[in-house]
Amino acid sequence: MDKRTFSILAITFLSFNRLAAGQGKRAFADIRQVDFRNFQYPWRKDVDASDFEWLAKFDSTVSLRDGEHLFKYPDCGGRYRRCPELFISVVDYSSDVFGFLEFAIVDLNYLSGGTANWDYVYIYTVDNGTPKLIAAFQSGTRVYHGLHRVYIGNGHLVVELNEPDENQGDCCAAWRTRTEYRWRADHFEPASHPVKEPIPVHERTWFLR
Repeated sequence: MDKRTFSILAITFLSFNRLAAGQGKRAFADIRQVDFRNFQYPWRKDVDASDFEWLAKFDSTVSLRDGEHLFKYPDCGGRYRRCPELFISVVDYSSDVFGFLEFAIVDLNYLSGGTANWDYVYIYTVDNGTPKLIAAFQSGTRVYHGLHRVYIGNGHLVVELNEPDENQGDCCAAWRTRTEYRWRADHFEPASHPVKEPIPVHERTWFLR
């Protein structure tokens, strides 16, 4: 390998690492300039199905490339066990919670390698040209408080979680619980009591990824 070829490969490797980690030197003017499909997210090494919870502590990171990340463990990848995957599901933008400050809601879906799958939602804004994590939460899995939808309504963050009531199997929720959250200084807190309601037929996503 000549020096010119080695230099090109080295530059390509370094450029990809910066892109995948989202750690380039570029200063962002607004949150819409951030490429969340090629980005490094805070992560917890202990990954497991859980109920809905706000996440405050992280002990690792995970990088998405082209919107996906494949976890490789010694006990996966064979005929009967797929390796877990993380992929970007939705990126939405709003400024209705923080007034003039626009932020992004990033929904990452985690496929466990089996039938269980759940979501990690990250809320980012830009602070001094750098993406800043405002809050994050993990949903339950499928009908057991899995994420149905997250959006902004009435100036609040609205989280809709699947409920096991009258479901058509673990894959197919017919009911949801809707809770609104308001921003208070440095965290979200409930702004309403949870409302349990049937999911309209046209909003039901009855499928297994």
